Amino acid sequence: MLCTLWEGPRTDAARRARRAAPCHSGTAVTTDAPADPVAPPVHREHARVVLRHATSTPGAARRFTRNHLCAAHAADALDAVLVVVSELVTNAVEHGQPPVVLTLICNVEQVVVGVHDSSTTEPRRTEGEVPWYAESGRGMQLVEGLSVHWGVSDEGPGGGTGKGVWATITLDPA
Repeated sequence: MLCTLWEGPRTDAARRARRAAPCHSGTAVTTDAPADPVAPPVHREHARVVLRHATSTPGAARRFTRNHLCAAHAADALDAVLVVVSELVTNAVEHGQPPVVLTLICNVEQVVVGVHDSSTTEPRRTEGEVPWYAESGRGMQLVEGLSVHWGVSDEGPGGGTGKGVWATITLDPA
């Protein structure tokens, strides 16, 4: 399943039509998952979307994630997953090159968020304290704090030139 968000006309009717016919993650999608040092899960659900390279993209990515995150077992980690998605997609839009591809891989134990773009410049985690007045510089610190693992692969969208940044968020066993 491959969905493109917000590529159509920007009329109210078009927005209602997009909301009325969302993509669903019930169908597994074969994707190149981020390089995760954790053993692959037995049961996985995949959702993947190609996002526009625009300032509204992080919001669209959060909506996509909220709609596609695995059933109720992932509800406990929804806020953490949404922050990680927002930070990784924001970095890809602000510092990367299109296309931006968001991949969600979910099982009962974890959610892996992967964001690929065509830039080869890796994200940098700001060392030390970021001044309170700074408007940026905390994103990768947030990703590191909310995930059990995160990393960078040298594979862009569709296996091409670029990079993939991924993070694994552990789900609380119910």
